[in-house]
Amino acid sequence: MRTFYINNSTWEILRQISFLLVFLTVAIQMNAWVIEPDTNSNSNAGGGLGIPFISLEDDCSLTAVSCNPSFNGHQAFFQLGISRVIFGTIDNSTSVPGLGDPTLHYFTCSQQTTIIAGEAESVTINNQTHNQENVKVYIDYNNDGDFEDEGELAFSSDKKTSHTGTITAPLTATINTVLRMRVLSDFHDNDINSPCENIEFGQVEEYGVTIVPAPAKVLSIVRQSPINATTNADEVTFRVTFGDEVARVSTDDFVLSGTVAGEGSITSLSRISDAVFDIKVTGITNSEGTLGLDIKGVDGAGTNNIIKANETQDATNNGNLVQDSNGDTFIWQSFTAEQTGLLNSVTLRK
Repeated sequence: MRTFYINNSTWEILRQISFLLVFLTVAIQMNAWVIEPDTNSNSNAGGGLGIPFISLEDDCSLTAVSCNPSFNGHQAFFQLGISRVIFGTIDNSTSVPGLGDPTLHYFTCSQQTTIIAGEAESVTINNQTHNQENVKVYIDYNNDGDFEDEGELAFSSDKKTSHTGTITAPLTATINTVLRMRVLSDFHDNDINSPCENIEFGQVEEYGVTIVPAPAKVLSIVRQSPINATTNADEVTFRVTFGDEVARVSTDDFVLSGTVAGEGSITSLSRISDAVFDIKVTGITNSEGTLGLDIKGVDGAGTNNIIKANETQDATNNGNLVQDSNGDTFIWQSFTAEQTGLLNSVTLRK
């Protein structure tokens, strides 16, 4: 047996509707009117009267959907539906649905967010507080106009009024393109088995999601030659290790730091692998002070052109590189010289 909880205002609406239905029934039997539902999917009437109502979509270029859910339009009677969606920078609240309110509401262009492929992003879906509901979230990861490919069910939660969890976009998702995210809700006795489900008491909302590649990570910049902190060498070499295979690495992507940065020169780069590079610094024979190596746009000023090896688009740093110690005790090392003129001791920065 289904139990719904409705407030006094809804009872008043139901009472008035019951009188209206009796009146219309008599009128139809007397051939006074012929009443037909508006079958236009972009109709601006209906909704809570059992006639599905889809809000007009914003004017932006998204891949057209292959199907939309169908509705019985009962959410206004029992105050069911979506009240708030929080995901990334999206934080969209909607009022209790009433007669004529949308059962499918498009926010695909007005409410958008950007997430990083492979990284978990928190999601919260709140329903109206009167009844528990089931919720599902689909994302068209491959941008083919449907939500039915493997892995496109991004989040699922049942029998609650507040649904929380995480969504992780796959590394294979279409990147740098606004994708559709469809949020469906229905009364807790009604299963949601597909993104084009017949929704009896709930609502559906769509949002825009852009997925960007995970940033390449700088795991460490350490002394390679000499390894020891004390040396009287005329040149030193730093080894830079990335957490990913990278491309477009050059000496122009690095900058010296420390008190003797102006005396040294970055003279060469040697590729050890696609993730490991040696950077040679010369001109420090008589230097007295500290010397370190930074990547422009990470610690050092400026930008770099380093990208993941599997990326094809142009990129400056702007968040494409992050530092990550990956559990090590260091991520960055420098040399220090005492009054002897020799680079001496070590400074660690975490």
